[in-house]
This record gives sequence, structure tokens and C-alpha cells, in this order.
Amino acid sequence: MDHLFNRSNKGKIVEKGMVKWGGFYLTEHTKAIDRERTIERSKPIQKFQMDVNEIAETLNQVTLKNKSVAI
Repeated sequence: MDHLFNRSNKGKIVEKGMVKWGGFYLTEHTKAIDRERTIERSKPIQKFQMDVNEIAETLNQVTLKNKSVAI
């Protein structure tokens, strides 16, 4: 077992070529973090206010180029 774990003087554990520090994440923690990131990414980004002419021009370009637009 000594060949799998070697302690250095800095508190790191070397395991099969991987360096690990004192803190570990549990599966539940990483799933919760992933869920939070997914929720944050799915929130719409607030757009700046456009006047009527800008809206009309944007919609015209979207229609001509067959693109989508976020409102």
C-alpha cells in the first residue's frame, strides 16, 4: 500500500500519479453545484431597451435572414 500513497511535507497526497489536496467534493456536492450552474445559465440576460425604429429594423433583418431573436 505504500506505493499507492506517499505523503509530501506540504500536506498533499500523491495517489497513482494524481495530486490531491485536503478538500474533496462528494458526489452530492458536485451535483448540487452543477444544478446551480445550469439554473444560472438558463436565466435570461437582460437586454438593453430599444426604440421602435431599432425594433422594426431588427425584426426586418431577422425576417430577411431567417434568424431567431430574443425578446
